[in-house]
Amino acid sequence: RDTSLAGTAVLEWNDADFTGDTITLNLATGSTAEWDLVKTGGTTVYNKFDVRVDGVSILPENIDIDDKIADGAYAGWGFTDDGGTLKFKNLA
Repeated sequence: RDTSLAGTAVLEWNDADFTGDTITLNLATGSTAEWDLVKTGGTTVYNKFDVRVDGVSILPENIDIDDKIADGAYAGWGFTDDGGTLKFKNLA
């Protein structure tokens, strides 16, 4: 199963197990601090993510929660679960 998210909308995923799934995030440029992507609840398990900004992948490969992008324009950025909200932000 592949799930695609667009823009900066915050979606609600409750009691969802995404093990083995890929979630592609298509983010519009314009936000420089962080993106709030998903409000989570229950037993949500994140798996792998690919990030595309303006349709162009900014990751050489999929990334796990709390791992930082190694290089490029978004070096030091990554995904984190912050108080029940999945965020894409600068983790440096």
